[in-house]
Amino acid sequence: MLEVDDTGPGIPLQSQEKIFEDFQRLPETSRASPVPDSVSAIVRRLVELLKGRIELESEVGSGTSFRVILPMHYA
Repeated sequence: MLEVDDTGPGIPLQSQEKIFEDFQRLPETSRASPVPDSVSAIVRRLVELLKGRIELESEVGSGTSFRVILPMHYA
């Protein structure tokens, strides 16, 4: 599991799925961002190809946590 937390503006519940769509920029976070719009969509695709999942928790005004969970493969 990999977890990344930030202290940004947070993402409203109704917008959380949209950030994983190609080239989406949420109106409430439209100010200049160092992250290209498509990064979340690319990460989600890569995680799904690896049979994992990505989770998001966010509170407006307090920030966001992303978790990438990948399965362990045993030989």
